[in-house]
Parts: sequence; C-alpha cells; structure tokens
Amino acid sequence: MLRSKIPILISLDHIRPKDPGISLGVASIMSHLRQRKIEYNAHIYNIAEETQVSPLARGILDTIWSQYNDSKYDLLFGGFVWNEPFLKTILKELKNYNYHGRIVMAGPQVSYVEKGQLEKYYPEADVFIRGYAEHAVSDLAEGKDDIMGVHLAKYPDRGLHTSTTLSELASPFLDGTLQPQYFMRWETTRGCPYSCSFCQHRDPASSSSRSVNKSWTKLQHSGKDRIISEIEWFVDNHVRDLAVLDPTFNTMNGNMVLDLLERLGYSGRLSLQCRPERVNTAFLDQVESLSATTGAEVILEFGVQTLEAEELEHIERVRNANPHSLAKKVLEKLALVHQRQIKHEVSLIFGLPLQTVDSFQQTIQKIQEKTDGSLVAFPLMLLRGTPLYYQKDKLELVEGTDIAHPLLDRIQKFIPHVVTTPSMTYADWMTMANIAASLHEQQPEEKAEEKQNRL
Repeated sequence: MLRSKIPILISLDHIRPKDPGISLGVASIMSHLRQRKIEYNAHIYNIAEETQVSPLARGILDTIWSQYNDSKYDLLFGGFVWNEPFLKTILKELKNYNYHGRIVMAGPQVSYVEKGQLEKYYPEADVFIRGYAEHAVSDLAEGKDDIMGVHLAKYPDRGLHTSTTLSELASPFLDGTLQPQYFMRWETTRGCPYSCSFCQHRDPASSSSRSVNKSWTKLQHSGKDRIISEIEWFVDNHVRDLAVLDPTFNTMNGNMVLDLLERLGYSGRLSLQCRPERVNTAFLDQVESLSATTGAEVILEFGVQTLEAEELEHIERVRNANPHSLAKKVLEKLALVHQRQIKHEVSLIFGLPLQTVDSFQQTIQKIQEKTDGSLVAFPLMLLRGTPLYYQKDKLELVEGTDIAHPLLDRIQKFIPHVVTTPSMTYADWMTMANIAASLHEQQPEEKAEEKQNRL
C-alpha cells in the first residue's frame, strides 16, 4: 500500500468564450473524487487567448511552489496537443528545482503513447495514466498500488489502460460541479468503432502491438437513467445549446437519446457528430420528430475529411468497404440529408497523404454538388499515438508551427500542422489554406472555431 496523496488538478484547457469554465473531462474527475469523498483541489487555466507560453507558465509555477511543494500532493496534468509547450515549460522547472510531490501525467498525449515510450515524452513525470482517468486518480489518492492503466516511472511499462465504466460515474451536471449556462458540452458515449489513422478517438488496439485491456477499447454508454436525469437538468435549467461529444453519435445509441430528448421536451440547439455513411431513414426520422415536437434545432456534423479513394485508404477511413463505394455512399447520404432539409455541416482535412490541390478541390466540388450545407476545412495535425504520427517519417510528412496564415488562430500557432508532403509543397499548402479560409468566411466565426475544437 502506497502513501495516500491529495490530488491537485492543474487544467490547461482551450476554453472558448461560450464554454463552461471547466471542461467536461476535468469536471468528471472532480465529480468522481467528490463522490469518493477524497480531498482535492483544482486550478483551471484557459490558454485560448494566450500568445506566449512563459507568462502563464510562470503564474502556474508560482502557485505550485507557494501552495503545493510537499510530498503529500499529486500534481495532475492533462496532456493535449494544444497545451504541450506550456506543460514542457512547467515540468522542466518542477524537475530542475526538485518538486517534493509527485507529478502525474494523463490525457490523450499519454493515453496513446506506445508501450515503453512514456518517459521519452515526459521524463519529468513520476506517474502516468493511460485512458480515462477518473478511477485511477482516486485510486492513487487512496494509496493503492498496481492500478490498472497506471505506470510508475522507472518500472516496467505494461502498456495497459485504465478500467472505467461511464455508466457508473457521477454526473458533473447533477452533483453541481458544472453550473448551468446557455451552452454546454455533453457525452452519452465514449469510444469509437472506427480506426481512422489521424484520430485519437480510434481504438488503440487496432494497429498497435502493445497490450490494451478490453475495458479501454470497448464502447461505453452512459446509463439510461443518468441520461434521463441529465436531460431533465438541461430542460429545467434552460440550457439552450448542447454540443454532444460522442465521436459518432448515429452509430451507437443515438436514436434512443433523441427519443428521450423529445419525450423530455428539450427544445434548444443540438449539435451531433455523425458518421455520414451510417445515416439511415430511422435516424433522420428521429431527428425530424424531435424538431417537429419540441422545436429543437438539430445540426448534424459530418467529418468527411476527403472523398478521394487513395486518400481514404491512407487515413484508414475505409472499413471493410471499397473506397470508391464509400465515397459514393457518403455523397448519397449527404444528398439525402439535404433533401430532407435537415441542417448539417461537413468538415474536411487538407494536407493528407497523397492529397493535392486538385484532389482537395475535387472533394469540395463533389460535396457542393450534392448539398448546400455548411462546409469547412482544417489542416492536418499529427496527434501523438495515431498511425499517421508514427508514420510521418516514412510518409515524409513535414510539420510546421510558424505559419503566417489567417486561417490559424492564435492558439493554433502552438500546434504543429503538416505543411509539406511528397504530393504537396508549402505553396500548395498555402493555396489549400486560402481555399479553406474562403469556406470559413461563409461560416459564423464562432461556429468554425467550434468545429476545429471538435475534430
């Protein structure tokens, strides 16, 4: 049995003006600690408006040194692609000046790292959590050892992920961790049945040699009773804009959730990330029924990325299907949604392997011929742990951060984007970025930024 610790959550999130002040992921950990009656503290920092790393990092470090430089504390950081420079600066100083507590790393930047490679990325950390962190954080706080998904630095790395069941977790809405406001983010499912090579939602076992416990790879649904209670909370508290974080809402329990929203009278805006080729009549009927009954404004968000066959294969967007057939089916489904006059938005990625300016324009043209729904495009990011991340040298994908283009807002300058490939020069990238910018100009600025945050 290890010594119990007090977890200190240091959240470095990208919080937009309309977002709640606490991200849903951090709020869920806080709710779980509260449910387990574990003492903790949380400091929430918003990096969305930061143009330099040092000032915010200095402020965070001053707080840590003055309040938490003691062996009784676990400092918990969540690693995301957007906060990596801040984390590196903070962790380096903590290590150099012998911070007395433990440094715990979690988040996507940790969860998808291959077995035996964690210390390579964060040599300053003492503990790593792969997977959803709720149970692992509370188990560490209680001094438990041999925790599923927890790797202790300098010990053999088993490469396992945490075991967390969404349906058993406390709701941060219902317990008061999150206060009601006009716009909120919501999850009814964790996990994705697909394995796109650019995405961190993918099943990490599908293309990795490391051991992965099944509780991480399987899809997890929130319990029906909790979903009902949360919808009632949204309605009673006049929440009018819900962004559902489920990666592919229409492939799992989407119809059931839509039915409950209708029965319980949700009448606000509802944004749903959907898999276009999996759209069917029953799902669209349910969308229309919700809108007709309560007046809800439903927006279906389709991550198409590309419609070119070779590009689809390279990003593993194809699953047991011919890429030409898949592209055709996607267009048919988009046309169906358009014909039924259901609001929808389509997002693309540029900078993909094998992609050219011409192929990018062809995808845009094909979509615009089928629908007049919103269309936006974003540059490719190589997210740690994804197949494209590990294949970037083989595929000759070159990243850049110092990119002078209005398409990239200030926070994105901290994020590397693919700017050259064997099929795309930097000049080509700039041409695609200009095309993407022209698409964005047709969208409300807030909505375009919102979609990038959810890709």
